[in-house]
Amino acid sequence: MGENRSGGDPRQHAGDDTDPDVQGRKNQPPPMNTSPDTAPPSAAYDDEDRTRALPPELIGGPVPRIPASRRPRIIAIGSVVLLAVLLGTSVFLALRGRGAGVLGTGPIFGGCDDNTPCQTANAYLGDYIAGKYDNLYSLVSKATVKRFGDSRILRGNYQDAHNYIKTRIAQILARAQITAITASPGAVEKTGATTANVPARIEFQSVRVGSFEQDITIPLVYESGRWHVDWTPGLIFTQLDDASDPYYTRKVDLVGVDGNRGNIYDRDGNVLAKDDIVYDISVTKSKLTNATAELTTLGADLDFTVGQLNQKLSGSSADQPVTVRTITAQLYQQVSGDLGKLAGVSSQKTTGRVYPFGTATAPITGYVGPVTADDIKNDKSGYYDNPADVIGKAGVELWGEQYLRPTHGGRLQIFDRNADGSDGPVVFTIASRVPANGDDIHTTISLKAQQAGMTSLSMQAGHSGGSLAVDPTTGEVLAMGTYPTYNPTDLSLGLTPNAYARLNALDAPYLNRAMASAQPVGSVFKLFTLAAGLQNGVNATQIFTCGGSFQVPGEAKRRIDDRPSGHGSITAPYALTPSCDVVFWTIAVSLNSKDPNLLPQMAKSFGFGAYTDIVGVPKSDENPGIVPDPAWMQANNKGTWSATDAANLGIGQGFFQATPAQIALASAAIADNGVRMTPRLVSSVVTSGGATVKSFAPSQRGTLALSADNVATIQAAMLGPLYDPNGTAYGDFKNISILVAGKTGTAESGQARPNGWFACYAPASPASGPPVTPKIAIGSLVERSDFGERYALPVSKAILRAYLGV
Repeated sequence: MGENRSGGDPRQHAGDDTDPDVQGRKNQPPPMNTSPDTAPPSAAYDDEDRTRALPPELIGGPVPRIPASRRPRIIAIGSVVLLAVLLGTSVFLALRGRGAGVLGTGPIFGGCDDNTPCQTANAYLGDYIAGKYDNLYSLVSKATVKRFGDSRILRGNYQDAHNYIKTRIAQILARAQITAITASPGAVEKTGATTANVPARIEFQSVRVGSFEQDITIPLVYESGRWHVDWTPGLIFTQLDDASDPYYTRKVDLVGVDGNRGNIYDRDGNVLAKDDIVYDISVTKSKLTNATAELTTLGADLDFTVGQLNQKLSGSSADQPVTVRTITAQLYQQVSGDLGKLAGVSSQKTTGRVYPFGTATAPITGYVGPVTADDIKNDKSGYYDNPADVIGKAGVELWGEQYLRPTHGGRLQIFDRNADGSDGPVVFTIASRVPANGDDIHTTISLKAQQAGMTSLSMQAGHSGGSLAVDPTTGEVLAMGTYPTYNPTDLSLGLTPNAYARLNALDAPYLNRAMASAQPVGSVFKLFTLAAGLQNGVNATQIFTCGGSFQVPGEAKRRIDDRPSGHGSITAPYALTPSCDVVFWTIAVSLNSKDPNLLPQMAKSFGFGAYTDIVGVPKSDENPGIVPDPAWMQANNKGTWSATDAANLGIGQGFFQATPAQIALASAAIADNGVRMTPRLVSSVVTSGGATVKSFAPSQRGTLALSADNVATIQAAMLGPLYDPNGTAYGDFKNISILVAGKTGTAESGQARPNGWFACYAPASPASGPPVTPKIAIGSLVERSDFGERYALPVSKAILRAYLGV
């Protein structure tokens, strides 16, 4: 039927998904999170560190155990910065002050004479802000050294006064999660011949409670010929000094609270991603009455073997509940009857990230996962402060991370210690901030079209594939499909080892093939070869003679068309109907003789060889594809550009690569009379209260390098493959009540079976009659399958029917 499926230069196999960049992305699964993590143990030697429940009036209940696989609602902040101190790492590498005294790089205030209270206070504040606690210690008074050398203050936790002061400052600021400090000192106040005070306002920045201030007074004493600071912990937070606490047992704690992560919606308000009720399922080994039988039942319900469950329980106290899996409310309802009969099994309601439509919307939403060390390292804002934090890993979850994540909140508190060493009551709240839910993201996706496309992709004899549908006149992405894929809820809540193994046995389920599977497109490219020919001297009525073969200059053998007997005398536009290779080889070689860049430039004007920059799709999810040209050949050591490369490109083979998204957008530009709209998966970002944070209105990105007449010629020519008896997809749309324009493609894949492609848009304007407004354009790929009309066309057809209701 005119699709090029055999013959030609070996370069026709180049540039397939053996491309290292594509292959690399296909084989990079997310890290396995087989179960929720328990809270990390407190670092030894941390006088400030422990887990503390949020006051009931703020949260309405106790702190749940926090799985690392999702963002918790309640967080007791750990001493991450303190751990760095204990390991010998500077605490304040991340401090970012403002104004004078930033990181101790300049004086806090000027005009200080040598050996004055002003000079000492200046040095103290500079060292304090810069985290230079050894330098700071050299400024303290003899009374300070004596006071904090008292064993009743050291309590075996600190070696001496030097160690106490240096470590306690670091601990307190670490517990408060301070990211920046600035100081504004006042005038020196002499209080005696050898004493003075310097007032100062200290401004702190904390991820959890925002900006807050402390007004302190730095007491100074003149001794041994110099002014020294009479230091106490109250110079950090004044409430740490209290006559009722002479041994400084008071502790600082930051209790964090988070709102919900924002929701993700489709165009009609259906929720695609949300924070919802989930259940932690735990096992207490000592309470099991018949361990083997009970674990067998539990394993059958939760997808574990008995051996896997025993492994999860090993290393923990028999009396300690161990969370083995977090499950959705739906699964909990299914297995709760069994769980209720198991003495050693308990469940706890908590909050987790769920995706109501599962695999059907995975290419849109992506998923969230626990923050990694690299995530925290690369986070310039200091937002991620807890191992239980989650972050978007793909899709809209990744693209919209800055919007979706909630605003941190919490209380920075000081509390007493009881006589027995236990935690006493909170005596002062230094600062607090109410958390706020993350912003919601509204997408342009039509759920019914999305589901239809994903279902159809899954029914193509097990072959992998991808598709994308877009509104040609607005740029709205209507559906984005890929197969195989994952269930984002499973990744969010944690995969069992068995689920992980099943997922990784699939063909690159983490790859969004609509955006990242860049492949040769075969005869679909003839649309663009026709465009280049029409724009560069080929007349729409010019007759070409197809005898079934063509001699490319420089090649030893004639190329054989898919119809060896030939198509006879036909025009270039009509050659799309039977997909005649000879005509498009002829045009490509002719253009090449004029200027080797004419055909590649036309391809680039359609958006090939570049990122689509779809609003809402992270660049890391996308492959820009390849448009080979003489410069590309040279830069990539592929040899010298020749007529062979031009002929291969003319029928979408060789080194050319494109994604279903690029094919859909190119089809949309043809449908919209040469206008290229900015593609948008996201329409708006709004607060949980409904206020618009950001909106993305339709906008024009550019126009095709084609005249209006040539665009109209291509539009009419795209009716032939579907409605002419000689068309490659004749009869496939006979039961569709609207006119569809399309082009099939079958491209050699370098494997035994070719890649099947289909590009289309609808409604299409009739060849004669009033024009109609197109509403959808689609690009579909089914990898290593067969003819495009057999595998890719049904995917596009399913999406079209669902969206247009035909």
